[in-house]
Amino acid sequence: MFAVWLRSDGMRLVKDRKAPSLRFAIWEDGRVIRADDPRTWGSPLREGRLSPEQVTELKARMAGSGVFALKRTNAAVPDAPLHAMVVNLEGQRQILHWDEREIPNYGINISPNADDLAFMRCWKALNRAGTAVKPQGLKRAGDSFVFEPRSWMPRGS
Repeated sequence: MFAVWLRSDGMRLVKDRKAPSLRFAIWEDGRVIRADDPRTWGSPLREGRLSPEQVTELKARMAGSGVFALKRTNAAVPDAPLHAMVVNLEGQRQILHWDEREIPNYGINISPNADDLAFMRCWKALNRAGTAVKPQGLKRAGDSFVFEPRSWMPRGS
């Protein structure tokens, strides 16, 4: 239903590559796999469950984010890290890409227009909604996110 992950480290010259890496993935049945520390890419993974009420509340926050009305869905910068977000809700699907960098005169912040600002607000609201959920019964789910499922990719890729 909803996931955020690091698709690519970009062209950074670092020894400790993190991609692919999962921040969180949430299924409609309430299953959650999330990073132990969602602020850190490569954090060990935990698995738990949301109650039906929590899923309903999350769906309402997702629907209210404006994600399906966005005119801009990609704020990727060449050679930069690439973060991806997939939202599947009530038969609608949206995939967003960004590097999550908010540096003046860089990428989406070079000369942001209303569509750019709406994209950033939506991305942040959805990230907050996904990281704020409190799954019950969290247990270790593994050390790493090995690959992104095909179902999370844009159709035709």
